[in-house]
Amino acid sequence: MSRNQLKRRVCLISESQEQELLALETKIFELQGDSKALEAYSLQQTEDDDDEKDKRPYQVHEGIAIIEMKGPLVSRTTWMSMFMGAMSYEDLRSTFVEAITDDEVQHILIDADTPGGHVNGLGELSGLIQKLRAYKPIDTYVAGSLCSAGYWVGASTGRIYASDTSFIGSIGVVVTHTSYEKMLEKEGIKVTKIKSGEKKQVGSSEKDLTAEDKAYLQGQVDDLFGLFKRHVLSNRPQVNADTFDGSEFVADKALAMGLVDRVMAFDDVLTHIVNQRESNGGSTIMKKGFTAERVAAAAASGATLEDLELASGDAEAQASQAAAEAEAAATAAAEAAAVEVTAQAAAAANAQTPKAEGETVSAYLESQLAKANDKITDLTVETKELSAKIARIDEHLPKMKVIVSEAVNRMMVALGLSRIDLSASTEEALIKQYEATSDQFNKTFKPGGLTGAKTPATDKPKATITNIDDAKMRSVGM
Repeated sequence: MSRNQLKRRVCLISESQEQELLALETKIFELQGDSKALEAYSLQQTEDDDDEKDKRPYQVHEGIAIIEMKGPLVSRTTWMSMFMGAMSYEDLRSTFVEAITDDEVQHILIDADTPGGHVNGLGELSGLIQKLRAYKPIDTYVAGSLCSAGYWVGASTGRIYASDTSFIGSIGVVVTHTSYEKMLEKEGIKVTKIKSGEKKQVGSSEKDLTAEDKAYLQGQVDDLFGLFKRHVLSNRPQVNADTFDGSEFVADKALAMGLVDRVMAFDDVLTHIVNQRESNGGSTIMKKGFTAERVAAAAASGATLEDLELASGDAEAQASQAAAEAEAAATAAAEAAAVEVTAQAAAAANAQTPKAEGETVSAYLESQLAKANDKITDLTVETKELSAKIARIDEHLPKMKVIVSEAVNRMMVALGLSRIDLSASTEEALIKQYEATSDQFNKTFKPGGLTGAKTPATDKPKATITNIDDAKMRSVGM
């Protein structure tokens, strides 16, 4: 990591802790050249890891796994993060995966005291927590502070409890830039950068920020803040809008602002969770077939735990889940291609080995999806044909409206009425007007009214045009 990267790290962290974190990171950066110090430190960490390798990374109290989230939060575990007492999203993810598959754990409680931390890895951790909540309750307790990135994580859990002296909030994003331009000039150092684009390395510490640089970085901060705000409100819609100015609130005020759910001591929270679980009828048990490896794989791939359930070896659950997925896919695509797995298919699946079960369900789903795709293709062709017909109608519709309007007005004139402007009429209104006028016209000028006695062919009189004949000819444009 370069010094520039240290100075431009994007953080979600309480302002009171930002400079301390930055100074510590800088100090660690400077120590990288001391190979003996690093070797001694690495050896100590290895010994500590050996002592801890057989221990769970959390305590369990009456079925409640207590997972600590304390200190600055960083994306992954390095000797730097261990040196400065930080916790990584990487380690926290692994801890949650282990707790969710631990048969002794029925409830998870985050014991939090953090000013926040880095952005990278935050979304992955919070997304995993939201998935795991469907299988075991996950809550947060604030012992000291739950700020910035810490609150992002806390908002992903079910309920947030806080001690009466804790601070919660600091919802916001910060990018710190430190310029060494004047110092470099004083030392006679000139830095020249050959860049591929104007925005490459915006915020470099070798020069002051221009107005354009500030606007660019501000845009990035605003985009991240928008994500932060949407995340909080989607999980906790009760949060007051006044909390999004970056303020930190003591527990009672945070409760009033919707940031936390209850203010109580840690031991009281543990008792409350146990009593609540017993009143709800007992424990929450992880479904059959879920292992740490399966959960870890789902977290890495972005799959949901529902996907894991389909592959868990429960053939009956597989058939039911497969039917629902096939039916939903076909319905959404073709509105009439819903698919239901029959009882015979489920029985056939139950008769197979776990491997054959998955293959049977998979083959059945593939055949149903193939049928749905065929239906989609047919509907696509029909839609294109209908679109072409509609296009042709739309092309001729204005001309047809003119013709019908002229016919109506000719009949109006024949009836001794004034012409009317029908240019703004809708198609429905124009048709109704034509039908009404035509009905009145036909009643006034009855068909066959000019039929008379036959005149001998040898003595044909000159043709005469009556008023009725004139009206009919004028009505049709003659």
